[in-house]
Amino acid sequence: MRGPHAVFLLALLVPASARAGGERWIGSVSTASVAAPDERGRLEHFGSGGAMSFLWLERCSEMRPCGGVEASALFIRGEHEARLYDLSLAIVGTFSPEEHPLAPFLSLGLDMAATTIPDMQGGAPSRGVALGVHGNIGLHAIVADDIYLRAQAGYVGAGLGGVKGELALGYQFE
Repeated sequence: MRGPHAVFLLALLVPASARAGGERWIGSVSTASVAAPDERGRLEHFGSGGAMSFLWLERCSEMRPCGGVEASALFIRGEHEARLYDLSLAIVGTFSPEEHPLAPFLSLGLDMAATTIPDMQGGAPSRGVALGVHGNIGLHAIVADDIYLRAQAGYVGAGLGGVKGELALGYQFE
């Protein structure tokens, strides 16, 4: 039970450590693809779809790392009624996407997912809601002063235990 407590503590400390008046809001939409383990443990394509997210990110400059908090929703559809609907909250660590052409980032958080996993033998699909953890690594940038671009790969733990890839386009709100 230490893991969820640590994530909540970090989620509280990251915004508290930011400088007042030195933050930005970024909204984005993305295309996503998810792979999940099959019965033999090998990854296979689960489905594709989209996501939307809102990111609160501290303004930082030079080589100083900055933090943020992201809330997102992921919507995936696959073959044979395969579905994944995921809501997540994550803390983000990065360097300034304005100061670096492609700034690396890392995010860790908690998610809740509703899944439908089809039975390939013709039986009824398995449905459920689960809590879990997730993490992402990737690159992001702000171009033309307000346009936000992001590419990321990550792990979705709730209900699936799979990996995902996303390409996002967004807008920075002042």
